[in-house]
Amino acid sequence: MRPAENSSGEGEMWRLIVFAKFPRPGRVKTRLVPPLTFGEAATLYTAFLCDSIQGFLRLSDKRIETAVFVADKSDIDAMRLLLTDRGVLVPGSDPAVVAQRGDSLGHRLINAFDDSFRSGYSRVLAVGTDQPLIPESFLLTGFSGLDEAEVAIGPADDGGYYALGLKALYPELFEQIPWSTPGVFKATVEAAERAGLRICRLPRWFDVDDREGLRRLIAERDAGRVGKNVLRALSQLEGKLIDVAERKP
Repeated sequence: MRPAENSSGEGEMWRLIVFAKFPRPGRVKTRLVPPLTFGEAATLYTAFLCDSIQGFLRLSDKRIETAVFVADKSDIDAMRLLLTDRGVLVPGSDPAVVAQRGDSLGHRLINAFDDSFRSGYSRVLAVGTDQPLIPESFLLTGFSGLDEAEVAIGPADDGGYYALGLKALYPELFEQIPWSTPGVFKATVEAAERAGLRICRLPRWFDVDDREGLRRLIAERDAGRVGKNVLRALSQLEGKLIDVAERKP
């Protein structure tokens, strides 16, 4: 049975779930090594994290609350301190920073959505921090698309998805999904179709996980479309980025 719908969304609170890792060298962006070192990859991811969350928080004036779901419970305080030191979070008005729960990505997503719906949010959109340049309009479309659909999903160039929005929990969307492969988006859409769920497809976007993603990020930088933290990080890596930009895929 489909949940009751409120097409106007009046009086509802919506939540943006941000899945993130604490930027520890050797634990983040390892597919960028080489050309980067583990330390440089962590520095770049820190910039992604800060610019992404700063952008997500701008949605708060549109009745969308942001919650950062950290991969490791022991990193909650460190994550909050990092984001506060970088000026992303303002003491006294911080969003929730909580731990992911589950043994697999699918279980962690299920628990994050379930916790959010149990907390009273009527629409929930999950995103990561590998796409620091997601247009705000894509995320807003993800929420508004749930007026007519049960699932909003944004395909990534690598075959995954950069955003998944729901207005009720459908565990089948997270079961038997080939996580971390190019088949994630296709498998998720097929699961939704088998369940008879209406789908809102968002515009395609890209992750920065490999040389090609890094090359795209450089192009976006050159076009003046990156945030201040990413711009600073890329400037520090200028010598290596010249090599990346000039090499053929």
